Amino acid sequence: MRASSSWWFGEEPLQPGAPSLWRLILRWALDRASHVEFTWPARRAAPATLHPFAAALERQVTSRWRYAAPIPLRGRVTYGRYRLTPELQAWLLRPSSLYAWMDDRPEDPALYRGPQLLVWTISHEGYVSARLPPNEAARVRDLGFALEPCPECPEVLYPEVGTPPHDSA
Repeated sequence: MRASSSWWFGEEPLQPGAPSLWRLILRWALDRASHVEFTWPARRAAPATLHPFAAALERQVTSRWRYAAPIPLRGRVTYGRYRLTPELQAWLLRPSSLYAWMDDRPEDPALYRGPQLLVWTISHEGYVSARLPPNEAARVRDLGFALEPCPECPEVLYPEVGTPPHDSA
C-alpha cells in the first residue's frame, strides 16, 4: 500500500437495487487482499455458510474488545481470519449488498493484505471504511458515492487475530 493512502468512510445505500458501495470497494480490495476476517457471536459456532472454507481458517479468537478501542462490547464476539482462496473470493462477491452479511452469514467482513487492514465494515449499519489511494477514492466519489475522509478510522483492528490489544476477560 502506498504511503499516500488514507482512510475513507461511506455508507451502503439502503434502497433495494441501488449500486453497492461495498461491492465496489470489495472488488478493489480483492485484487490486493490476502485474508478476510469475519465476526459472529461468541456463544455460537461459526455460521454454517463458512463451513466449506474451514481449511482456509488461519486464526480464531473470542474477545469482548472491538477494533483497537479500549471500549468493551456488551458481550463477546468471535473473530475468524481466513486465507483468501478463489472459492472464498467468489463467495464474498455473491451478496448484492453489505446488509446481506447477517443472519446465516458471518458479519463485518474485513480484508487484509498480510497484517495490514485494507477494508473494515459494520455490516448491520452499512458502514464501509477503506484505506484507499487518492485516485481510487476519487474514482469512487466520481461514481456518485458519498465517500468522506476518515482520519479517525482505525489503522488496524488488531495487529493479528489472536492477539487483541487488551485481555479478553
